[in-house]
Amino acid sequence: WDLAGSGGKCLNSLSGHFGWVTSVKYWGPNTIISASTDRSIALWDARVSNSPLFTLRHHYAPISDILVGSRTDPIMISAGGDGTIAAWDFRRLSDPSCQSKSSQDRQCKVIRRAAGKLYLHEFSSRNRTYGPVRLSRGPSSKSRTVCCLGRDAIIREWDIRSGDVISEHVTGHCDTVSSFASFEGDKLHDAQLENAGKHSITGTITTSWDGSIRMRRLERR
Repeated sequence: WDLAGSGGKCLNSLSGHFGWVTSVKYWGPNTIISASTDRSIALWDARVSNSPLFTLRHHYAPISDILVGSRTDPIMISAGGDGTIAAWDFRRLSDPSCQSKSSQDRQCKVIRRAAGKLYLHEFSSRNRTYGPVRLSRGPSSKSRTVCCLGRDAIIREWDIRSGDVISEHVTGHCDTVSSFASFEGDKLHDAQLENAGKHSITGTITTSWDGSIRMRRLERR
């Protein structure tokens, strides 16, 4: 939409998902990333086409959240309602070994091989880890970490490079968590995955259907 020059005129319409769109992010000036209940993530170049250039498929349930970085950061994190989290390296999308063979001759390439994976149900004896997973930036100052929050209301800090869960924090919520964000001082970071060396995440904020809002200070490693 052009909100400045033409009074809210629609400039382009992107069609490619077969379900509701759950999240949309910008990566740089021209790349749009969208997630859907059709269990896929699509990468679009808004300048050249109204169909996606890449479709990422790893999750077996609707995509509940995505976390992207700046234009110079090629890593994206996605989470699904099946309790799975995946890390994607945009530098590898054009590698034929990462593409589905049936899509290599098509305009839209299908990518099924994620750079990293985490299964929340492996860290809990209860099945409550299945369901929507929320993502936010991690507090680590020495490694690239992401905080994930599932239906069991436990915040887990995941090291993207090693694949290890390095810390767990109980939120205390007794119902579904509706939103999740990390903060640095008085600034929220709910959608961006930045270089941990430039920012110092100091805590998290969670809201829940139990009617409570909780702030937690996280120790940096």
